[in-house]
Amino acid sequence: MAENDIQYSRENTIAAWHRFIESGTIPEGMVRRPVAESWLRCRELGVDPFGATYPHMSRQVLNKMQQENHVLLSYAIPCLRLLRSAAGAGGVSLISPSLFVYYMLSEYESEPLSYGIYLDERTCGNTAMSIASHEHEAAFLHKYEKFRLIDQTTSSAAAPIRVGGELAGYIALSVTSGLSSEHMMALVNCTAGFIGELYAGGLGKDGLMAGCQRIIDLAHRPILLMDSTGAIIAANSACRRFISTKRPDGSPARIADSLVDLDDLSCFSLDGSARGHNSCNIRTIYNTTFNCEIISKESICFPEGNKFAAITIEVSPPGRQVNAKEPVKLAEDAKAKALVGKAALPADGPAMIVGHRLPQTWSDTTEGVLEGGRKDLEAKDKKVLKVGKYEKFAKTMLNPAANDGLYKKVLGHDLEIVLLTNPADIKAGDDIKAEVLLTGKPVKAPLGLTYDGYSAEQDAYMAKAETGADGMASFKVTKPGLWMLRTEVTEKLTDGSADKRNMRATYVFPVMK
Repeated sequence: MAENDIQYSRENTIAAWHRFIESGTIPEGMVRRPVAESWLRCRELGVDPFGATYPHMSRQVLNKMQQENHVLLSYAIPCLRLLRSAAGAGGVSLISPSLFVYYMLSEYESEPLSYGIYLDERTCGNTAMSIASHEHEAAFLHKYEKFRLIDQTTSSAAAPIRVGGELAGYIALSVTSGLSSEHMMALVNCTAGFIGELYAGGLGKDGLMAGCQRIIDLAHRPILLMDSTGAIIAANSACRRFISTKRPDGSPARIADSLVDLDDLSCFSLDGSARGHNSCNIRTIYNTTFNCEIISKESICFPEGNKFAAITIEVSPPGRQVNAKEPVKLAEDAKAKALVGKAALPADGPAMIVGHRLPQTWSDTTEGVLEGGRKDLEAKDKKVLKVGKYEKFAKTMLNPAANDGLYKKVLGHDLEIVLLTNPADIKAGDDIKAEVLLTGKPVKAPLGLTYDGYSAEQDAYMAKAETGADGMASFKVTKPGLWMLRTEVTEKLTDGSADKRNMRATYVFPVMK
């Protein structure tokens, strides 16, 4: 097998890494050439594969680099914000030819460790930037191709910025999941090329907008660019599917002609950036509307004064109102030993059933577990050992659909499971990814996966995992059916109401294929 024919395999790479760490040899045909060479360099440099330290930020060098490259920065920053919008997540960086990281946008707690330092192989092991530097071209590293174990949480891509044939630096994109190597390489190559063109000068307003269009067209999600008046000045191909391209008389319509008015301009402030979920109706000049959720907003400002916001949205199917809520009346069914109710589901779109069992207080006593708190039970001459509050949250996804984002909507529960893989796309044998949030932040927690009919035993799960610091875990589904994810978190209480608070959350979803 030729070196260039070696394809990435997660299992082969992990096995080869362990073999290399133990013996210093790399099994033939299991690791891509640039990666194998970077491992050998790291070993020769004495890099500890289990090391978890980074150099301290050099504020002096950081300030110097930013001052010396202020013109490049002025063009790179808006482009990197566009790149981050197009990628949908992760962190982006601007790096000097000597591999010093002097600009970064990141949503990961660990990423800033590499800000304001030299990201060379001697100190930090291999990176996409280090390989791009050795190969003199764009490079990609799967997470398990990283030499240091601490770095094997993200995949990364880097591309050189060239101006007049001279190397001006690198840009890098790092994500935990969700993007293919081909997609990440396309994003960094396009963005690096655009930065080089801007820095060299001569693009003008039309060329600038064309470059922005190229970047956002690489995004899988709908993205629109909006100016301070609310006018839509551009939209990517994923967004244009929802926009009429013809005037009432049948003549072609420009994006700027069609999308000029929005229901709530405050959502689209051009100041700063934001990530989250906000509902919005976008209204066209022809009085047609489509419903959407704002996933993220990045403020884009070029040196020439061109200022606009890049808005990433999720569009709801026609006829379904985003965030529409219908309460479900429940009644006790003694035969079923459950609370039952009826709800009318949308005829043409997905829906989610959401449940919240309010906190209940139970106490361990010398007479067993009794309902009630310490004060009430001690008033009844019960000896209370410890008191707990118990609360449950539930989500059930119904009628999942491709190109719909309801399945991953964050509801704001104190404990919440967020499915990061669309159930409409899942088939038997696929991997799925989920995230556990505690008061809106990722948390380490046990996560179990099972399906209807797997076992009659209580708390029996087909697979179990512990989420990482990013709150994420992955599973493999094995068959069509109704599946459930479950997690549990217990916190100590100091307010005197109880000794602990126990929260449980479930997420039920169908696998149809």
